[in-house]
Amino acid sequence: MSDAPADQGNLPVAPVSGPKEQKDAFAPSEVVRPAEAAETHEEEVEGWLERLERGEDIHLPQPVVDDQTGQVLVAPASLEHPEIVLPVSEEVMKRGLHLQVWDSLRWLAEWSWRILKMFPGRVVYGS
Repeated sequence: MSDAPADQGNLPVAPVSGPKEQKDAFAPSEVVRPAEAAETHEEEVEGWLERLERGEDIHLPQPVVDDQTGQVLVAPASLEHPEIVLPVSEEVMKRGLHLQVWDSLRWLAEWSWRILKMFPGRVVYGS
């Protein structure tokens, strides 16, 4: 029969690699000391903060224009604060705040009160 032990088929086989692969795998290409790395990062961060404070990197979105016709497809968002019209009048809201909890008008009045507090000066009572 064979001279090899019977358990040899169950053993894992290690990949064969030469000395070149083993030598290059763990050798660092450049040694960086922590003090030197911290100095370079501080300079980069300071320059970035200065540019950010001056607003050089802030670009407002431009409208999306069709290449062929030149027609504006999507306009940039506007920063207007439109007037908010509540679905109830002032009298109905005051009366609704004193109704029972299970009444739907009470919850409409509560929601209207919340909108009034969230957007002061922009809310108008409906009719």
